[in-house]
Amino acid sequence: MNLENKNMDIDRIFELLQQQQAELAQGQDRHDQLQKRLQHHQKQFEAGLLTIKGVMAQTDEAVLQVGNSQERTEEIVTVLGQKLLDLSALVEGHIARRG
Repeated sequence: MNLENKNMDIDRIFELLQQQQAELAQGQDRHDQLQKRLQHHQKQFEAGLLTIKGVMAQTDEAVLQVGNSQERTEEIVTVLGQKLLDLSALVEGHIARRG
């Protein structure tokens, strides 16, 4: 092999290496773009998750308030029922004494 052929082989190898380096740089650029998109979607997901957690906390609080209101309503109904029984007994006693 003569010197000219060796130089052509080295030039060809150098061209191939430059081409591979360019392809690698393009691949890295695509990777970086995808990574940025992924980070953007991750931030959106985390923001959505915080919103959902907030709504769930509000819902939990509302359920507790409804439960407490239901307990108070039942207590009031019980007291009113007892008062009605007491009033009925009083009225019956009053009617019995008059009659």
